[in-house]
Amino acid sequence: MEQERVIRLVLRQIKDIQSQADKILSDKADEDIQNFTRYSIELKNFIADRIDDEKINSFLKEIQDVEYTPRFITRRWTFWENIAKSNALEEINTVKGKYAHLELLIKELM
Repeated sequence: MEQERVIRLVLRQIKDIQSQADKILSDKADEDIQNFTRYSIELKNFIADRIDDEKINSFLKEIQDVEYTPRFITRRWTFWENIAKSNALEEINTVKGKYAHLELLIKELM
């Protein structure tokens, strides 16, 4: 019963991170990108600590960490900052898809 409760909690958190990804992909706010990165790392650790399944733990390693650190913007940096942000948004979209796949893997445990 405890495992089922954990699975339900994890599934809710996966839905939440997917919603955050959708919001970021539409709003593109720097702070949201950084929060998403932290939340994704914490969520992967939470799942690895609580769900003892080889396939899921192996798949968690495939979910990349989004790398994005906004810099103080000057005219010179604007171009590079836009590229970095664009790359981060692409990574978030990829990570969102991986969480969708992870959701299916976890549902198989129920």
